[in-house]
Amino acid sequence: MRVWAQPVPRLRIEATANGRLAQDRLNDPTNVEDNRIPENGTPGYVTLHLRGAFRVGNKITARLALDNLTDELVLEHGSGFYRPGFSATSSLDVSLSLNRALVSLRKTLRKSLRKNGCHLEGVPRFIQ
Repeated sequence: MRVWAQPVPRLRIEATANGRLAQDRLNDPTNVEDNRIPENGTPGYVTLHLRGAFRVGNKITARLALDNLTDELVLEHGSGFYRPGFSATSSLDVSLSLNRALVSLRKTLRKSLRKNGCHLEGVPRFIQ
């Protein structure tokens, strides 16, 4: 289940709950005694997650994710491996415009070539 809100135009908050019922067998009937499944079956679980994103400017977004808020012990059924407990992740997304950089490079290149009496021939169109 996922619920999100955008209280102000530049902020988005999202809460998620993931879960699974208890399980005691694999789909394959020949693996009834599989050692990856605990003796009484794999317990069910519910994990809660919270994520947020704040747009600082047109090209910068700060993000924060808090996963498994209750630090629930989660065994993936049939894998024999536990998922990590609580974790926090942050990131900063920066959008760069290559178009602006290419236009600047093109102008500088053309100016330099003209100054030296050269012309652009056989050069890709986006640089001309």
